[in-house]
Amino acid sequence: MTPAARFAGFGLTLWAVLAPLHGQDPVTPPNPEADPPSPAPERIPLSVLPHRDEWPLLQKGLEEALALHTELLDAAGTSAPPATLLARASRAFLAVAPAALSDRGRSAPSAAFLLADEDFLRLLAATPHPPVAAFAAFSGKWFGLWEGLPVDHDWSETAPFDPPLTLSHPSLDLHALQYAWIGDGFGWNILVSQPDEPTRKFILGSVYHVRDRDRKKIYLHRPHAGIAPDPRTLVWITRNEVFFEEVPEVPANRERYFIHGFFYARDGAALGFPRGGFSAAYGRDPDNRLPWLPLPFDPGDRSGNP
Repeated sequence: MTPAARFAGFGLTLWAVLAPLHGQDPVTPPNPEADPPSPAPERIPLSVLPHRDEWPLLQKGLEEALALHTELLDAAGTSAPPATLLARASRAFLAVAPAALSDRGRSAPSAAFLLADEDFLRLLAATPHPPVAAFAAFSGKWFGLWEGLPVDHDWSETAPFDPPLTLSHPSLDLHALQYAWIGDGFGWNILVSQPDEPTRKFILGSVYHVRDRDRKKIYLHRPHAGIAPDPRTLVWITRNEVFFEEVPEVPANRERYFIHGFFYARDGAALGFPRGGFSAAYGRDPDNRLPWLPLPFDPGDRSGNP
């Protein structure tokens, strides 16, 4: 069964969305009688899938995120890959964050984020969680403040693809996709594998920032590489930040989505921390936004040693 035929049950509307991905004529839907669809696509919410104009952005985002993921795991002649330096800096941040947060009335980050170097690299290289579990806890509308400004996050349901969607540029298989509007832009969380290692699934992300809430006014793209220590936590790494995101398990009317993290700059085998750390808290009530907190963070050893 071809990738296109798996979606035949959705008819012409969804085919017009998916056709650019597969290089087919968008006005000719597949024939469901000749090649019946599997039942899996009926569970894919249309709101998750990119509009046809956004497929090139998703593909560009995946290409750049894959390059970042590869770079983070590549020692390239140095004593340790960049991900090892970030694992050590992460432990340093997580060691000082609880006291700083407690002083401001906020709980410490999840203990699941405390990863040894080898576990940080292992989970970056491959996630053990099934597709939906990797992102499901973050679904829905969240309201908070970022550096004092109101920010609304709207994360879709997670769409699993079984069998996966196959891309040629970059060469990846997509196993799950979650879409989000993040206040000043939009993006996706994506679970992928490479064709030569179909069982090694890993997490990539892509965020496009826009002006005036206009999707056509993109001014910045930030690729992400991800780690899921457990189904309620995510670590996102960009070229300048590390984000520790979690949704603690509490009653629904007290739900919170926390983003702790720090800024960094990398120069070869050395890390710098030009802007310290931060903590943001999002909730379900737009009229009750918790403060964004700057956190002091500047470990003295900039080589990333523990």
